[in-house]
Amino acid sequence: MESEAFSKCLKYVLLVINFINESNHKEQIQAFSLVETLPQVSQMKSTVRPNFTLLNVVTDTIQKREPELFYDLGLLDLSGASVIPISSDPLRGSNVGKSSRRGKDVFAGLTSPVKLMNIMFQDAKTCLERIKKSTSKENEAELNFVSKAEDVLERECHEQLGKLKNQVDKLNQIYDNLLRNLAQEKTTDPGLLFYTVTKFLRELAQVRQVLPQASSQSHKLSKQMLIGQLKNQLSQKTLDEE
Repeated sequence: MESEAFSKCLKYVLLVINFINESNHKEQIQAFSLVETLPQVSQMKSTVRPNFTLLNVVTDTIQKREPELFYDLGLLDLSGASVIPISSDPLRGSNVGKSSRRGKDVFAGLTSPVKLMNIMFQDAKTCLERIKKSTSKENEAELNFVSKAEDVLERECHEQLGKLKNQVDKLNQIYDNLLRNLAQEKTTDPGLLFYTVTKFLRELAQVRQVLPQASSQSHKLSKQMLIGQLKNQLSQKTLDEE
Protein backbone atom coordinates (compact mmCIF):
# COMPACT_ATOMS: atom_id res chain seq x y z
CA MET A 1 0.00 0.00 0.00
CA GLU A 2 2.93 2.37 0.40
CA SER A 3 4.42 1.52 -3.01
CA GLU A 4 5.13 4.25 -5.53
CA ALA A 5 2.76 2.58 -7.99
CA PHE A 6 -0.15 2.69 -5.55
CA SER A 7 0.57 6.34 -4.75
CA LYS A 8 0.44 7.11 -8.48
CA CYS A 9 -2.85 5.24 -8.75
CA LEU A 10 -4.32 7.39 -5.98
CA LYS A 11 -3.14 10.51 -7.82
CA TYR A 12 -5.23 9.47 -10.82
CA VAL A 13 -8.23 9.02 -8.57
CA LEU A 14 -7.57 12.51 -7.18
CA LEU A 15 -7.17 13.87 -10.71
CA VAL A 16 -10.59 12.59 -11.80
CA ILE A 17 -12.27 13.80 -8.61
CA ASN A 18 -10.77 17.27 -8.95
CA PHE A 19 -11.72 17.43 -12.64
CA ILE A 20 -15.35 16.79 -11.75
CA ASN A 21 -15.17 19.13 -8.74
CA GLU A 22 -13.82 21.90 -10.94
CA SER A 23 -16.57 21.32 -13.49
CA ASN A 24 -19.13 21.57 -10.70
CA HIS A 25 -17.49 24.75 -9.36
CA LYS A 26 -16.19 23.03 -6.25
CA GLU A 27 -12.84 23.49 -4.58
CA GLN A 28 -9.88 21.30 -5.48
CA ILE A 29 -8.79 18.80 -2.85
CA GLN A 30 -5.26 17.74 -1.94
CA ALA A 31 -6.06 14.41 -0.31
CA PHE A 32 -8.98 12.19 0.61
CA SER A 33 -9.97 9.43 3.01
CA LEU A 34 -9.29 6.07 1.38
CA VAL A 35 -11.87 4.18 3.42
CA GLU A 36 -14.59 6.71 2.58
CA THR A 37 -13.74 7.68 -0.99
CA LEU A 38 -12.46 4.54 -2.73
CA PRO A 39 -15.78 2.67 -2.32
CA GLN A 40 -17.59 5.62 -3.92
CA VAL A 41 -15.34 5.45 -6.97
CA SER A 42 -16.76 2.06 -7.94
CA GLN A 43 -20.28 2.76 -6.68
CA MET A 44 -20.88 6.05 -8.46
CA LYS A 45 -22.71 4.99 -11.63
CA SER A 46 -23.77 6.81 -14.76
CA THR A 47 -27.50 7.45 -15.08
CA VAL A 48 -27.29 6.64 -18.80
CA ARG A 49 -25.13 3.51 -18.62
CA PRO A 50 -25.66 1.65 -15.32
CA ASN A 51 -22.47 -0.37 -15.75
CA PHE A 52 -20.33 2.73 -16.31
CA THR A 53 -18.81 4.05 -13.06
CA LEU A 54 -16.22 6.56 -11.97
CA LEU A 55 -13.83 3.64 -11.73
CA ASN A 56 -14.15 3.20 -15.50
CA VAL A 57 -12.99 6.80 -15.92
CA VAL A 58 -10.02 6.28 -13.58
CA THR A 59 -9.05 3.03 -15.32
CA ASP A 60 -9.35 4.57 -18.78
CA THR A 61 -7.28 7.58 -17.71
CA ILE A 62 -4.48 5.35 -16.38
CA GLN A 63 -4.57 3.25 -19.56
CA LYS A 64 -4.16 6.33 -21.75
CA ARG A 65 -1.52 8.13 -19.70
CA GLU A 66 0.47 5.44 -17.90
CA PRO A 67 -0.60 1.90 -18.89
CA GLU A 68 2.51 0.34 -17.34
CA LEU A 69 1.07 1.28 -13.95
CA PHE A 70 -1.17 -1.79 -14.10
CA TYR A 71 1.97 -3.94 -14.27
CA ASP A 72 3.67 -1.97 -11.50
CA LEU A 73 0.63 -2.52 -9.29
CA GLY A 74 0.92 -6.25 -9.91
CA LEU A 75 -2.52 -6.41 -11.52
CA LEU A 76 -1.25 -7.68 -14.89
CA ASP A 77 1.38 -10.23 -15.82
CA LEU A 78 3.93 -9.86 -18.63
CA SER A 79 1.44 -11.17 -21.18
CA GLY A 80 -1.03 -8.46 -20.27
CA ALA A 81 -3.47 -10.85 -18.62
CA SER A 82 -5.04 -10.01 -15.29
CA VAL A 83 -3.49 -11.82 -12.34
CA ILE A 84 -6.83 -11.54 -10.53
CA PRO A 85 -9.58 -13.70 -12.09
CA ILE A 86 -12.58 -11.57 -12.96
CA SER A 87 -14.80 -13.80 -10.84
CA SER A 88 -12.38 -13.70 -7.93
CA ASP A 89 -13.78 -12.23 -4.75
CA PRO A 90 -12.93 -14.07 -1.55
CA LEU A 91 -15.03 -11.55 0.37
CA ARG A 92 -18.13 -12.12 -1.75
CA GLY A 93 -21.26 -12.46 0.33
CA SER A 94 -19.75 -10.54 3.23
CA ASN A 95 -20.88 -7.12 4.28
CA VAL A 96 -18.40 -4.37 5.04
CA GLY A 97 -18.59 -5.04 8.77
CA LYS A 98 -17.68 -8.72 8.41
CA SER A 99 -15.01 -7.98 5.82
CA SER A 100 -13.56 -5.29 8.01
CA ARG A 101 -13.29 -7.79 10.83
CA ARG A 102 -11.48 -10.17 8.47
CA GLY A 103 -9.03 -7.40 7.68
CA LYS A 104 -8.64 -6.71 11.38
CA ASP A 105 -7.61 -10.32 11.86
CA VAL A 106 -4.50 -9.58 9.82
CA PHE A 107 -3.47 -6.81 12.18
CA ALA A 108 -4.73 -8.60 15.27
CA GLY A 109 -1.98 -11.08 14.49
CA LEU A 110 0.51 -8.42 15.55
CA THR A 111 -0.59 -8.54 19.18
CA SER A 112 -2.20 -11.97 19.58
CA PRO A 113 1.15 -13.82 20.12
CA VAL A 114 1.90 -11.49 23.03
CA LYS A 115 -1.51 -12.12 24.57
CA LEU A 116 -1.25 -15.86 23.96
CA MET A 117 2.17 -16.09 25.56
CA ASN A 118 0.94 -14.14 28.58
CA ILE A 119 -1.94 -16.59 28.98
CA MET A 120 0.37 -19.60 28.63
CA PHE A 121 2.79 -18.07 31.14
CA GLN A 122 0.03 -17.51 33.70
CA ASP A 123 -1.35 -21.03 33.18
CA ALA A 124 2.08 -22.61 33.63
CA LYS A 125 2.75 -20.46 36.67
CA THR A 126 -0.58 -21.47 38.23
CA CYS A 127 0.16 -25.13 37.53
CA LEU A 128 3.55 -24.91 39.25
CA GLU A 129 2.01 -23.16 42.24
CA ARG A 130 -0.52 -25.97 42.62
CA ILE A 131 2.25 -28.58 42.45
CA LYS A 132 4.20 -26.63 45.05
CA LYS A 133 1.25 -26.46 47.44
CA SER A 134 0.49 -30.16 47.08
CA THR A 135 4.12 -31.18 47.61
CA SER A 136 5.27 -32.21 51.03
CA LYS A 137 7.96 -30.07 52.59
CA GLU A 138 9.97 -33.20 53.16
CA ASN A 139 10.12 -33.82 49.41
CA GLU A 140 13.07 -31.54 48.73
CA ALA A 141 13.82 -32.95 45.26
CA GLU A 142 10.38 -32.10 43.94
CA LEU A 143 10.36 -28.69 45.61
CA ASN A 144 13.75 -27.91 44.04
CA PHE A 145 12.43 -28.99 40.66
CA VAL A 146 9.40 -26.68 40.98
CA SER A 147 11.60 -23.80 42.11
CA LYS A 148 13.97 -24.22 39.15
CA ALA A 149 11.04 -24.59 36.77
CA GLU A 150 9.59 -21.30 38.05
CA ASP A 151 12.93 -19.54 37.52
CA VAL A 152 13.29 -20.88 33.97
CA LEU A 153 9.69 -20.05 33.14
CA GLU A 154 10.03 -16.51 34.46
CA ARG A 155 13.29 -15.87 32.63
CA GLU A 156 12.34 -17.41 29.28
CA CYS A 157 8.86 -15.92 29.15
CA HIS A 158 10.05 -12.41 29.93
CA GLU A 159 12.78 -12.72 27.30
CA GLN A 160 10.40 -13.98 24.61
CA LEU A 161 7.71 -11.45 25.54
CA GLY A 162 10.26 -8.67 25.21
CA LYS A 163 11.19 -9.82 21.71
CA LEU A 164 7.56 -10.10 20.64
CA LYS A 165 6.69 -6.66 22.00
CA ASN A 166 9.62 -5.16 20.10
CA GLN A 167 8.34 -6.75 16.88
CA VAL A 168 4.84 -5.43 17.54
CA ASP A 169 6.22 -1.93 18.16
CA LYS A 170 8.14 -2.06 14.87
CA LEU A 171 5.08 -3.22 12.93
CA ASN A 172 2.95 -0.52 14.52
CA GLN A 173 5.56 2.02 13.48
CA ILE A 174 5.41 0.72 9.92
CA TYR A 175 1.62 1.16 9.93
CA ASP A 176 1.94 4.70 11.32
CA ASN A 177 4.41 5.55 8.54
CA LEU A 178 2.01 4.07 6.01
CA LEU A 179 -0.82 6.29 7.22
CA ARG A 180 1.43 9.33 7.10
CA ASN A 181 2.66 8.56 3.58
CA LEU A 182 -0.92 8.13 2.36
CA ALA A 183 -2.09 11.28 4.20
CA GLN A 184 -4.58 9.31 6.29
CA GLU A 185 -5.85 9.99 9.79
CA LYS A 186 -3.96 8.24 12.58
CA THR A 187 -7.26 6.80 13.81
CA THR A 188 -7.91 4.98 10.51
CA ASP A 189 -9.06 1.46 11.26
CA PRO A 190 -6.38 -0.93 9.91
CA GLY A 191 -8.87 -3.69 9.09
CA LEU A 192 -11.16 -1.39 7.15
CA LEU A 193 -8.22 0.18 5.33
CA PHE A 194 -6.87 -3.25 4.35
CA TYR A 195 -10.28 -4.36 3.11
CA THR A 196 -11.00 -1.12 1.20
CA VAL A 197 -7.67 -1.00 -0.63
CA THR A 198 -7.75 -4.72 -1.48
CA LYS A 199 -11.30 -4.45 -2.83
CA PHE A 200 -10.44 -1.33 -4.84
CA LEU A 201 -7.41 -2.97 -6.50
CA ARG A 202 -9.45 -6.08 -7.29
CA GLU A 203 -12.17 -3.97 -8.93
CA LEU A 204 -9.56 -1.92 -10.79
CA ALA A 205 -8.09 -5.14 -12.21
CA GLN A 206 -11.53 -6.38 -13.23
CA VAL A 207 -12.36 -3.15 -15.06
CA ARG A 208 -8.96 -3.18 -16.75
CA GLN A 209 -9.58 -6.76 -17.90
CA VAL A 210 -12.62 -5.65 -19.91
CA LEU A 211 -11.18 -2.25 -20.78
CA PRO A 212 -11.49 -2.59 -24.60
CA GLN A 213 -15.25 -2.88 -24.24
CA ALA A 214 -15.46 -0.19 -21.62
CA SER A 215 -13.25 2.19 -23.61
CA SER A 216 -15.30 1.88 -26.77
CA GLN A 217 -18.35 2.93 -24.80
CA SER A 218 -16.65 5.65 -22.81
CA HIS A 219 -15.27 7.34 -25.93
CA LYS A 220 -18.85 7.92 -27.07
CA LEU A 221 -19.50 9.96 -23.96
CA SER A 222 -18.09 13.46 -24.01
CA LYS A 223 -16.66 14.95 -20.86
CA GLN A 224 -19.66 17.27 -20.62
CA MET A 225 -22.08 14.33 -20.72
CA LEU A 226 -20.12 12.45 -18.09
CA ILE A 227 -20.10 15.45 -15.79
CA GLY A 228 -23.84 15.82 -16.19
CA GLN A 229 -24.47 12.18 -15.42
CA LEU A 230 -22.40 12.25 -12.24
CA LYS A 231 -23.37 15.71 -11.04
CA ASN A 232 -26.38 14.69 -8.96
CA GLN A 233 -24.52 11.89 -7.25
CA LEU A 234 -21.53 14.08 -6.53
CA SER A 235 -23.73 16.69 -4.89
CA GLN A 236 -24.87 14.02 -2.43
CA LYS A 237 -21.42 12.44 -1.96
CA THR A 238 -19.26 15.50 -1.31
CA LEU A 239 -15.84 13.99 -1.74
CA ASP A 240 -14.14 17.35 -1.32
CA GLU A 241 -15.29 17.57 2.29
CA GLU A 242 -13.27 14.51 3.25
